Amino acid sequence: MICSVSAQLGTATLTVGEALALRRHSIIRLRQSAGEDLLVTVNGHPIAQAEVIIVDNTASLRLTQIVGASGEGA
Repeated sequence: MICSVSAQLGTATLTVGEALALRRHSIIRLRQSAGEDLLVTVNGHPIAQAEVIIVDNTASLRLTQIVGASGEGA
């Protein structure tokens, strides 16, 4: 069985006009602080918090907290 795993780096809110004006090299400021843990989801369901690390020149995730069934850290 294959699962889709995603890590959400951050969120931002843009107006439609701001979204339409995006070009290469545009910068979108995220609400999250640099170094803040990422939310990891499997098939759209949150399962963990993680930090980004580099392993053998590859971006990877180190899980820092497992999220319980209620969505809270366990």
